[in-house]
Amino acid sequence: MLIPSPNARPLLITFHCGVYFLYLSVFMMSIAHVDLEGHFEQMGPTFIRNMLIFMGIGFVGYIGLWNQRRWSIVLLLLVGIPFCIYGFHVGKPILLNFLPLIAAITCLPLWPVLK
Repeated sequence: MLIPSPNARPLLITFHCGVYFLYLSVFMMSIAHVDLEGHFEQMGPTFIRNMLIFMGIGFVGYIGLWNQRRWSIVLLLLVGIPFCIYGFHVGKPILLNFLPLIAAITCLPLWPVLK
């Protein structure tokens, strides 16, 4: 009989972190892309700065989630709600805006497992 180790990372956390880091790297690579520059300008002059702030705080939350810390769920909730609102404010809500909130809500049942 296989008994999982107490330090085993749940598959849900691995999935959420993998998806976020994939979206984060795609966004970072697209910032300097010439074809997308006009698209970003339509959303306002502070769009990239605001997205990097939200994504940076979300990155800290996902690092905490990867290390299975309880505070990461709270941080992802706190950054996820304004991140979603910002997407609607700009007029272009994308999946990236909802990822921290979705991760926090779906990982909430893992609270007793986290440190």
